[in-house]
Order: sequence, then structure tokens, then C-alpha cells
Amino acid sequence: MRSRFFWRLYITYFSLVVLTAAAIGVLTDRQFREELGVRVEQQLIRESAALVPASRTLLASGDVAGAQALVTEVGSRTRTRITLVLPDGAVLADSSEAPENMDNHRDRPEVVEALRTGVGIEQRFSETTQTARLYVANSVTVAGQAVGVVRTSVTLADIRTQIATMRARVAQGASLGILFALGIGLFVARRVMAPIAEMSTVSESLRQGDYAARVRLDRADEIGVLGKNLNQLGAELSQRVSGLGRQQAQLRAFLGAMQEGVVAIDPQDRVVFSNAMGRRLLHLDPGVHELDMTQMPSGLLDVLAEVRAMGTRAHSEIIQSIDDEEIILDARGAPFTADDDSGVVLVLYDITNMRRLERIRTDFVANVSHELKTPLTSIQGYVETLLDGAIHDDEYNTRFLEKTHLQVRRLTLLVADLLSLARIESTSFRTESEPIDLREIIMESAAYRHDPLRAKKLDLDLDLPDQPLLIDGESEGLRQVVDNLLDNAMNYTAKKGSIRVQLRSDGYDGVLRIEDTGIGIPEDALARIFERFYRVDKGRSRELGGTGLGLSIVRNIVQRMQGTVAVESEVGVGTVFTVTLPRADQPVVISDPAPLA
Repeated sequence: MRSRFFWRLYITYFSLVVLTAAAIGVLTDRQFREELGVRVEQQLIRESAALVPASRTLLASGDVAGAQALVTEVGSRTRTRITLVLPDGAVLADSSEAPENMDNHRDRPEVVEALRTGVGIEQRFSETTQTARLYVANSVTVAGQAVGVVRTSVTLADIRTQIATMRARVAQGASLGILFALGIGLFVARRVMAPIAEMSTVSESLRQGDYAARVRLDRADEIGVLGKNLNQLGAELSQRVSGLGRQQAQLRAFLGAMQEGVVAIDPQDRVVFSNAMGRRLLHLDPGVHELDMTQMPSGLLDVLAEVRAMGTRAHSEIIQSIDDEEIILDARGAPFTADDDSGVVLVLYDITNMRRLERIRTDFVANVSHELKTPLTSIQGYVETLLDGAIHDDEYNTRFLEKTHLQVRRLTLLVADLLSLARIESTSFRTESEPIDLREIIMESAAYRHDPLRAKKLDLDLDLPDQPLLIDGESEGLRQVVDNLLDNAMNYTAKKGSIRVQLRSDGYDGVLRIEDTGIGIPEDALARIFERFYRVDKGRSRELGGTGLGLSIVRNIVQRMQGTVAVESEVGVGTVFTVTLPRADQPVVISDPAPLA
């Protein structure tokens, strides 16, 4: 069975040959008819002109018998109808009909034209012979006076017979030429189609993945060049497919190692591709390729809908729960089109930690701003009062200066907390332990807070051992631990509450226990209170201030001293912080700092 291309090529060639032969036949027919018409006219003109001398005397004398004899003889010899017409239109003689049976010819166009111009030519239907004829008439004159007209004519049927004969011969020749051309075309088409069919087979093999298929051609023409190009294409395709395979493997490895989730979804909500992180973030099992849209977060559905509707990129933040943990995802969608495939590519970023750090930073800035604003406002008020004249009032000037000094110390402590946190979190920070009397540090810290305790009417109970309790640590660090825990107890204990500080020895460790009757800490917040900048009370009040750094500083310092810190609390009852540190009689070498929480 021949291919469709073969039949298209052959039918096109056949049509071209037939149309060419038909065009040549039409042109030949037209040219032959025109030349035949001209030739017949010229022949009739010559014949009529040749009869003019012989018919001049006959027409002038009106010799009917002589005229009839002349036209009969010449007509039979030339096979032409000859008619002699007198100037008044009467027929003197005719080679085909009896003159007495013929109509007057004075209104015949060719006769009228001949009498007027000398020669008249006309094609018309003859009423006498009942045939279409060609007429040529010549005027006959004597001494410049017309004595009659010599008219010759032939039937158009003879001309048509000659034309039909010519057409038959042309048709025979054209048919033979067409058959010969079609035979040659069949031979050429087969020679052209053979290599094309082979190249088609090879291209189909390449399409199906057989990249070793090649065309076997040894030709120098364009088809040979096409075959060589197809072979070269197959070789390059094989190399590129191999390279694409390696690139795809590398891409899958890269995508699999990404911390971002990548998921490609087609218009039917089928997963075209996804990496491990993408499946984890969307709760997709490895063998599942159909998305359960009812289980997808609404924000993700909005991204898909916007990308599909608008054909542009879309972005949304999604909050969902994975393993009972709140996860914040930054979902970005973009349309993709590859060949006939289209869909949406989702890139999912886990920004939980980033948002948490942003909240922490925002809280930190707010807390620090507030903590700085309060003492600065107090200092400004005291200084303005003193400048307004109170400096000369012995009753108030010293008091205002003492309060100003207290606020400056608060600022100093706040700045110290910030610097301490930065110093503690530095990877280059190292501590050198030495025996420190923790009891002395507790008493100094309590004494420093005498006025704030009295202002809030808080009862501070110090339960300390009679003898020094030496801790293997760093003096400034221990001071910060005690100060922060005491400040924390004071800040979160209402007026007329109580705080109890207990220090005791427990084997090789010293145990510091600070208990208050404050507002307590909710159970769900206990795991986070040691985080940097974390605050239990989201709506911060002036009385329950704090930078949110104290407990983070406490835990980091205690960990660097190889100790532990724990908390117990009940809302509305109070909170107990317990710090356990190695004693100085059990020397501990402090190693490089461990990673901080």
C-alpha cells in the first residue's frame, strides 16, 4: 500500500501533466482555427479576384448562359460555390442553385460591402442551402462603374470537419504523451519515495526511543543530504537524551535535598512531580498522585485558583498543623507549560522559624523601647524638677538625685542584659570558673532591691545557709542569674505577695530555689519561657515589665556553668525556679560553649 504522500505527489504530477496537455490542446486548437479561417478567407479572396476579369463582360452584357457555364466549371473544379450578382441584386448565375430560385441579393451584407468598398466578407446562415457559410464578394467594374459582384463561398461544415480532424490528432498525441509522462512520473515517484519511506521509518523509530536507528543512503543529492542530517540528528538526539537523563537525575537529587517543598500539579489536580519536603508539607504519601482537595489548606486552594484563573504568579501565607505543631508556609504558585502539559508549580517555604524570630525581634524592640522609656522619663522629670528650683530645696534635692540614680542603674542593668545576651550567645564566649560564694551574691542582690520590694509591699524571705556555699562558676554570670530570677519574681508577683529564696547543698551541687506567690505561668507556656524575648503576658503592662531576656540569659549562663534550671508553676498560685550548679569542691572544666536554644 502506497503512502498518502506518494499518492499526493503522484496525483499532483498527474494533474500537472493533464492540465499542461489540456492547455497546449486549447492553444493549439485556437491557433489552428484562426489560421484555418484566415487561410480559407484568403483562398476565397484569391478565387473571387481571379474570376473578376472573366466575369466582367458577362456581367456587363447580362449573358446568363455564359455566366452559368463559367461558375459551374470553376465551382466544380475548386469545390467552391460561385455566384454572379448584378448591381440591382439579381442573381445572374450560381454554381449550386438555379438563379431563378434565388432571392434578390442586394441586401446581402457581403454584396453591400463589396459594392461600397470593393471587397466584402461575411459568415452567416444561408437560407438557400440551409447551411452556415463563409462568403467573400469582389466588386466588378467597367470604366469605374460597378457592373456586378463576384461572390465565392464555402460551407463552415468543411472547416469544422478539418478542425475536428485536427483535434482528434492532437488528442491522440496528448493522450500518448500523458501516458508516457505518467509512466516516467511513476518511476520517478517510486525512486523519490523509497528513501523518504526509509527516513520516515527511521524517524518513527527515533520517536519511539530507538536512537540507534539510522538511514542507509549513498546519494549526493538533496535527499542524501536529508538522510545524513537525519542520521546526525539521531546521534545528537541520543547524546542529548543521555545528557537530559543525567540532568534530570541531578535535578531530582537537588530537589530532593531542598528544604523547600516543590510540587507540580496538572489541571486534573494530579501530582506531576513532588520532592520529599513537598510531600511532607502537604501530607502526601509517596504512592498517591491524586490531591484530596478537601484536605488542602484554604490558602493553598486560593493560590491554585488564582494561578489557573489569571495565568500569573500567586503568593500566600498558609498556617497548618503538622504532627500537632503549627507550621507557617510561604506558598508561591506559578503556571507552567511543557509541550501539551500545563499546570501549576507550587514552591512551599517553611517560614515558621523566620516568623517566630520576627515576632521575637518585634517584641524585643517593643520591650526594650518601653524599658528605656520608663527610666528615661523618670530621670527627665527629676532633672527638670531640680532645674526648676528643687535643687535648692534640701528636703527634696537629695531624694530626687537618689531616685535619678536608681533609674540610671535600671538603665545600666537593661543595657547590661543586652550586652550579656550578645556576649553569651557569641560563639567565641568562654568562661573561667572559680569558687564563688553564692550566698553573698544572693544577699547583695536582695539588698539592692530593698526599695522596689518595699514599694510593692513584697515580703522577701531569705533561707540561706550559715556557712558560705561555694559554687564553681563566674561571679558576674551568677549575679545575673540571681538578679534576673529575683526581678522575674518581683515583676510577676502582685502587691503584698511573698518571695522565698532558698539555698542549700545537695551532694556535689548547690541548689538555688526561688519561689513566689505571683500570677503563675500557664502550662502551655512553660516549655517556652526560656526562649529569647518570649513573654507570657502578650499584652505587656507597666507593672509586669521585663525585657524578655532575663530567663534566656539565666538558662544560657547556667548551661555554660554545667548546671540546670527548671521551673514549676500553677496559675494563680505561684512559680518556683530551681537552679542546680556544681559546687566548687567538685572542679569542672568548662568546655567550648554548646549550641544555645
